[in-house]
Amino acid sequence: MDLSIIIVNWNTDSLLQKCLESIVKFTHGIHYEIIVVDNGSSDGSVGMVKSMFPSVILIQNEKNVGFASGVNQGLKIANGENMLLLNSDTYIMENTFRKMVDVIDKDAHIGAINCRVLYPDGRPQSAYSRFPSLGGMVYESISILKSISRSKIFSKYDVSQWDYSKSKELRDGLWPGGGCLMIKSEVIGNVGSLDENFGYAYLEDADLCYRIKNAGYTFYYLAEATIYHHHSYSVSKSSQDFKDLLTFNLQQNKFYFFKKHYGILYLVILKTLDIFKNTLIEFYLLMAYFFTLKQREKYRKKIKLYSRLIAGCFVDHRIE
Repeated sequence: MDLSIIIVNWNTDSLLQKCLESIVKFTHGIHYEIIVVDNGSSDGSVGMVKSMFPSVILIQNEKNVGFASGVNQGLKIANGENMLLLNSDTYIMENTFRKMVDVIDKDAHIGAINCRVLYPDGRPQSAYSRFPSLGGMVYESISILKSISRSKIFSKYDVSQWDYSKSKELRDGLWPGGGCLMIKSEVIGNVGSLDENFGYAYLEDADLCYRIKNAGYTFYYLAEATIYHHHSYSVSKSSQDFKDLLTFNLQQNKFYFFKKHYGILYLVILKTLDIFKNTLIEFYLLMAYFFTLKQREKYRKKIKLYSRLIAGCFVDHRIE
């Protein structure tokens, strides 16, 4: 079998249907299987898959176990020579996956590949990123100062200035993302599956790609293959409390990534930058809270979140 397509779903019923329909309609010339891992959806996703796509292999979880755990469930039963980690809020174009398989199968050095990613309205979306680094964290910390963060010094961190129109090997700390990541099965066998210590979401794919890079493989971006991505659809429909939990989880995952791959010194520097950034934001929110009569409850909740983020700099990584 050429390809196993693994889709982790949580309450994206209509978009998952469109995703599966596009795979069936536009994937030709390769032998593939689809594995959907449902993370306790309550919107009818499971029933839709069972009734409309009976050939899809369906794994049903009673609760949301997170992206990494969901993917790993799919990897354990997958039979393809290549594994595709595909977001449920995407849909593909003609022969997107065959084009990717053709490229990755022809070069033994390529460990992972991804493709061009567009918003539904056709605007380009970030298809690859830089691995987390201190330079990137400095850029993130000063991103509120637009005139500085958009200078040439930080252009390599500003994805809005990148050109995604040409295919290329990803070098200099770039890794393939964008919700459509194809990896050779033998590579996963060599470096291991996703690290479930990353919890619900964020950076588990960066961690996997970092291990792939360290194992000596290369990455490739294929601009001639395209998907459309709604981007964070299930999160956008979630409660604000859950969104705040994910924000905290992202912070803790950055700390975990730095500690795992760079060591304690870099972790301490990162936490110092994070304290600086979040303290500035919290100060601004406090001023807004005390000097405005409008949206005070909104500011109060934001202040609570950033107080938690500051406190999070003084604890070890943990899963909530």
